[in-house]
This record gives sequence, C-alpha cells and structure tokens, in this order.
Amino acid sequence: MKTIAVRIAAVSLAGLLGLGLAGCTSDDHGLPTLGGTTAQAGSDLEQAAKAYYDCMTDVGITVKLIDNGKGELTLVNFVGYDNYMYRTPNGNAGAVSTEIDPQSDPVISDFFNSTSAEPALILDGVDRSSDYVTCLAESGYDESAANSEYQMDPAQVAAQVEANNKWAACVRENGFPEVKDSAVPTVTDGTQWPTVILPGSITPDQLRQLLAACPNFDPAATERYQQWYADNPMASGLPPDYLPDPTINFDTNPVQTGLTGDYTPSPEEQAAMDKVSALYEVLWEASQAYYEAQAAGEGGGLVPATAEAAPR
Repeated sequence: MKTIAVRIAAVSLAGLLGLGLAGCTSDDHGLPTLGGTTAQAGSDLEQAAKAYYDCMTDVGITVKLIDNGKGELTLVNFVGYDNYMYRTPNGNAGAVSTEIDPQSDPVISDFFNSTSAEPALILDGVDRSSDYVTCLAESGYDESAANSEYQMDPAQVAAQVEANNKWAACVRENGFPEVKDSAVPTVTDGTQWPTVILPGSITPDQLRQLLAACPNFDPAATERYQQWYADNPMASGLPPDYLPDPTINFDTNPVQTGLTGDYTPSPEEQAAMDKVSALYEVLWEASQAYYEAQAAGEGGGLVPATAEAAPR
C-alpha cells in the first residue's frame, strides 16, 4: 500500500533514514533508562529500538526514542528534518514535507511512482537509504511491530481536544454554527485523532476570513515549545501549559486526496482534489510563513519532537 502524509505543519513523529554503512555501537548516547515505569525493562522490542537508535545516531542521523504510550521506548522517530520520503522493508511508503503541497513535487511523485521494492530513505534531499537498511538489519528493529504497539498519550489527546474545541467555539461564533466539537477517540492505536471538521462547501476566501477571526497557528506558543524541547531534548512528556494548534480537516468524503501509485482521478475527482488542496494552502499559510522565516534564519530554534498526528 502506498500512502502520503500531505503535511504536518509543526512536526512529524514518523521517521527513518541513513547513509554510510557504519556499524552499530553499544554507546548509550545519554538515553533515559529503557522500560519506563510500567513496561518490563529490556524487552526484545525495546532492545532492538535502542540498537537501531544507536546505529542511526552513530551515522549522523538525528532520531529520538519515543514512548509508545505504554511506558516502553520502542518508537524511533526523526527530529529536525523538514522533508523526507521513505519506503519500508514491508513495502509501505510515505512522505512528509513542510512544502504547502508535496503532491505537486515531482521528486515525491517520482518516488511514489517508482516500481522499486527496495527500502529507501531520502532525508532533506539526501539519500540515506544504505544506512537505513544497515541499521535495520543490524539492530533487528521491526518498525511495523513497534507501531502496532503504539498507544496514544492520553495527556496529548486531552490537550488536542481542548485546543480543538476552543477553536471550534470561535468558529461557531463566526459564521459556522454547524461545526461540532471534537471528542476523545474511541480507539487509542493512533488510527483516529481528535479533529475539527469544517464543511466541504467552505471557499478559500471564506476560510481565510475565518482564520483571521480564529487563528489556527500560534507563533508565540510554537516558539515557546521549541525552546522547551531544545532545553529538554530527552523529555518524554509535554511542555508546561502545552496546548497544540487545532487539528482541522474538511468534510470532503469520499474525495480522494492522496497519491495511490498510478491511479488517475476522473475530472470530477481531480476538481474536488484541487479544491481541497486550495483549502489546505489557506489553512497552512500562517505556519508556512513562520517556518519559511525560520529556514531563512529569521526565526527561532528547533522544531520540537512531538506529533500532531500518530506515527505510521
């Protein structure tokens, strides 16, 4: 199955990448003790994740061990990269980009349309596939198994619901009374995430006016969280008074909005996809300007290693 993550504005928890065929080492790299408080220390998956983390760190790839929500440090995710594409050993592929519309990027399109079944990792335009393959093989790390064990952090979910519903209340007061609050998901494996759904009939101009009244991006808070994560690089919890930006989507089902290999949409589907893309461009204007300023050296520090969406 081929999937694409359209864009995660603040951060991405998904991760991979490597280059150089360097071997893994046993250095602990200053990591917290494995196992947390609820998991059995030294489980096979934790040991493999630690070995994979060490290997990737040794070849110069910035990654972070993440708690799977059950007290086990089994998720290994990239930190601080703007764009990456991956193809896992089991054939899953994805891309995350800070560009407004990664689907229009020919490099990403070529990657997804490739017939290759080989694992691959492209990190900020640099091919790190060889290190990725080597570190997976030497560590025995199974990304699919690690992701299948993932449980969403209740504190982060609660913060997301609070942020969403605060924003939804503003939306209802500014011309869209039908917009509902989001709720805590009924499953905790990351396949659902609290989201505010805007009507698919909204136009880009209407959305821009709505965001002027109800901003969906807080630069000051982002700067504050970035600094906190820079000051606390091994933190597994959330910053004090953490409140994320709202997670927003559009009621466009059953519109196809992702890439699916050689799939060719009908004219009607393409028109619907173009409309959704235009809405997302408006939705991301403020955050896009912020991160472009950062990339140009005008902004603050590192992008924090938290996620607004569950890992793959």
